[in-house]
Formats: sequence, C-alpha cells, structure tokens
Amino acid sequence: MEFGQNIDAKYEKSRAKLKDSLVKLGGLESISMATVGKIRKDAIESSLPYKTLVSEFEDSDVPKTMIEKYCKKEFKELKNAYSWARENYSEDLSETFLENLNKKYANKMDSDEVGFRDNDLELIGSDYKPIEPEKIASEVKSYVSRVSDKLKSNELINVVDASIDAHFNMLRLRPFYDANNRTSKTVQNLILDNRGVPLPIISESDKSEYYDLMNKAFVGHNSSSEELSSEEKMFYSYMMDKVNDSVGEVIEASK
Repeated sequence: MEFGQNIDAKYEKSRAKLKDSLVKLGGLESISMATVGKIRKDAIESSLPYKTLVSEFEDSDVPKTMIEKYCKKEFKELKNAYSWARENYSEDLSETFLENLNKKYANKMDSDEVGFRDNDLELIGSDYKPIEPEKIASEVKSYVSRVSDKLKSNELINVVDASIDAHFNMLRLRPFYDANNRTSKTVQNLILDNRGVPLPIISESDKSEYYDLMNKAFVGHNSSSEELSSEEKMFYSYMMDKVNDSVGEVIEASK
C-alpha cells in the first residue's frame, strides 16, 4: 500500500470510528453534563495561552504573585469572550460575527490593530505564507458560505467535519491582524457545542504534534481542488481522533 493510500485508510478509519461513537452518544438515555462541562472548560483553557502570558514576564522584575494575578485576570476575560461568542453564535455564519468575535480576543490582548488585516504575513518556522490581504474578503466570504452549507446537515459527523474545516481554514487564511488562533478554535468549539458534541482537547503535550501536522497541511493545501490533500487528511484525522476521545469520555461517564 502506497503512502497516500495509508493516509486515506487512516482518514476513513478515524471518520468511521468517530461516526460510530457519535451514534452511541446520541443513543444514550442520559448524558453526564458534569463531564461535558469539564471537557468544555478544559478545551477552552487549552486554547488560551495562560503559559504564554506567564512566560512573557519571566525575565522581568515584576513579583511572581502580581504576574499570576494579571494572567488569571486575562485568562478570565478571554473565557468571558467565549461566553459572549456562545450567546451570539448562529450556524448561519457571517463575516460580521467573525470580525466581532476576533475583536473580543484582540482587544483582550491590547492589540492596536484589530479586524481584517491589510498587510502581508510570514509564519516563523514554516514554509507556508498566508494569502495576500487583497484576497482576504473573497476568501472569507467563501469560507463562511462553505462552513454554513456544511452545517445544514443533520449528521453529526458532517458537523464535526465543518468544525475542523472552520478551525483549519481560518488558521490557513489568517485573515485578522491578531488572535487568529483563538478565533479559529472558538468557531470550531461553537459549532460542536451548539450540536452537543464534546469538544476536542489539545493538551500542552499534544501541541508539538498538532502544530507540526497543521503546518504540513498548510503547505499541502491545494486551492484548485475541493478534495483534501494527504497532508490535510492527516490533520483532519488527528482532530477527529481528539473529538472521539472526548465523546468516548462522555459515553463512559454516562453509563
């Protein structure tokens, strides 16, 4: 079996396994909401850079207690931004919602520049270069339309696919000046949360593999094809497995 066929087989296996788990989740008489809530909390916290905020002050003369107090305050405000997003989310996505969501995060980062960027970007340590600013408006419009169309499906496996699409392709486009990472993960989580699918958790120990697969998927993306590239399938498989881990945890706790 060739390399590409191995990836295809892994992708189909991850998808089939998750689809089966989602059917089991839907068949439960009752669901452990405490477990769902804990997973949501862990997933949101894993997407917000508490450790990064702490590290920014490591070489300063600011007392450690003050650093921790500041970081916890920032952390709380970022979680409040997610709460705002849950209250204002609609499956009929719009560019305006995405921009307002991003502003919630960018403003919490004391960023001087918010909204859709008008500058070129280069990613440190990656061969991938995000799209030119003059293409952002049309690309975001296509992104919103594609994800919204996928969300018309009643099948949860297609909803998960839409969530990963939303996550990956916003990071690939990087349409905003700042907070693209947080914005993309939030859109993914909102999509899943809204349909009752437990959120994937990317722990600190996972992040090296997560970013490696993501960067390879960026480079492997083929804008002239609607089919996922082998590199994209690797990333999608990884994320489906992470969703499946959370679904399995809820199923086990609900027995």
